[in-house]
Amino acid sequence: MRVTAALAQGDLSQRIEGEYPGIFGETQRGVNTTVETLRETVDEIRAVVEAAAQGRFEQRLQTQGKQGVFLQIAQGLNQLSGLVSAGLEDVARVLQAMAERDLTQRITTEHGGVFGRLRDDTHATLEATREMVQRIEESTLSIHAAARELSVGNLDLSRRTEQQAGSLEQTAARMDELNGTVRQTADNARHCQTLSQGANAAAQRCGELVRRTVATMGEIQSGSSRIADITEVIDSIAFQTNILALNAAVEAARAGEQGKGFAVVAAEVRALAQRSATAAREIKTLIAESVERIGGGEQLVQQAGAAMDEVVTSFQRVSGLVGEIAQVSGTQNADVEEVARALAGLDAITQQNAALVEQSAAAAESLEQQAGELETVVGQFRLGNAQPVLTAPPRAPRLGVL
Repeated sequence: MRVTAALAQGDLSQRIEGEYPGIFGETQRGVNTTVETLRETVDEIRAVVEAAAQGRFEQRLQTQGKQGVFLQIAQGLNQLSGLVSAGLEDVARVLQAMAERDLTQRITTEHGGVFGRLRDDTHATLEATREMVQRIEESTLSIHAAARELSVGNLDLSRRTEQQAGSLEQTAARMDELNGTVRQTADNARHCQTLSQGANAAAQRCGELVRRTVATMGEIQSGSSRIADITEVIDSIAFQTNILALNAAVEAARAGEQGKGFAVVAAEVRALAQRSATAAREIKTLIAESVERIGGGEQLVQQAGAAMDEVVTSFQRVSGLVGEIAQVSGTQNADVEEVARALAGLDAITQQNAALVEQSAAAAESLEQQAGELETVVGQFRLGNAQPVLTAPPRAPRLGVL
């Protein structure tokens, strides 16, 4: 009773002591053998459980020498350990392959229960990881290609920006030269305007002098006409004096000796009258010639006055045109200076754009390099794709510094 009570409480250390004859002896040996077999079996089970608790599932119960329920327990525990070990080894094998970036491994053994769910979950994890890595690989190739295109585009943009900066610099230099030329032209136009205004004033003064000359020539012509009239009077007086002297000579001849002295005087008076008449005719001829010349001179002076009026009008027009040229030149000078300032601003903006392009090119190159590194990392995974892995495009040439 003591041994069976201890056995009921899980104590396998108790034995039936002493020697008993007959059936009691057989019972003693049977109980002690059963307790010993239970103890050995429990010790083996404890060793297997402790090994399993440490993650070692290769330990098994001995089946040799066991029979009945003990054999069934040993075989059942061994089968359980084998199933657990096989399931965990399959999972470990797949996880080891995943650690080595091999996503093609699968659990081919059929498992039930929790190991079946573990197999299904492992396969789902593998498939999700494979799809994720495949998408990452495709995205990496797309990023790599886009980064390469961006690098090529930045290289072309950098070259164009550099050419544009050079063109703007040359244009700015030419605009500076043009600005100087236009400024000089404006100064010359203002100087010409001043000279034109002076010439216009001088022409107006000349026109006034010509008009005065025309008036004076008219007065001279009027005076010459009056002198001609006076000369005609003198000629008439000389004619009358000549007639009177002739009459006096006739009367003196009639008087005889008494009229000789009077005849001499009459002859002298007649001679003076004739000389006066001759002088008057000569003066009349000269005055007529002078009047004719004065008339021609007056016509010339009038023509000169008309020409001078035209000159004055032309000078006024020229002065107005020069003034307009000076005004337009001033406006053009301001416009050219504004264009020069705008070109300077464009040149500064172009330089900033060149710096931004260089930074963008460096960023694109860094992106391309990182995409290549990511592609290298992703390329280490074995996905088991039916299609070959896409090949990354060649790297773009390095962008030079502007």
